[in-house]
Amino acid sequence: MSKKPSGAPQVSQVLESRSEAELKAVAGHGLACQWFGATDYDIPRFGFASAAVAVFAMVLAFFFIPDLFRATLGPWQLPSAVLGGMAIGFSIAIMQFFHEESRGPVRAFWWAGGLLSLASALVLFIIFCCAY
Repeated sequence: MSKKPSGAPQVSQVLESRSEAELKAVAGHGLACQWFGATDYDIPRFGFASAAVAVFAMVLAFFFIPDLFRATLGPWQLPSAVLGGMAIGFSIAIMQFFHEESRGPVRAFWWAGGLLSLASALVLFIIFCCAY
């Protein structure tokens, strides 16, 4: 019977090589940090609930808002793009700053919401003008 090559170190060997402070830091951050290690910088998180809200806002902005404006207004592309862009941009900003980070309405929230709204409105306006 041949002996298997050792290859990668075993989990116990990795845990023994780490200091107690490193183990406490890894234990508090979940399985991903245990597998991949910790970073020196804070990686922004975007969870499943935030993604679901963003997808809902995109569906609202792409299907329901244009139908609402198409039924009530003559030229519907610009109002639909502006309102849809605001829905997308601020839904992402709200979920990031209120749900994920619990920071509230700080200055970065308004900048992120405004810039995301502007970018989303521009994309929606291009789609609405080219598609219809």
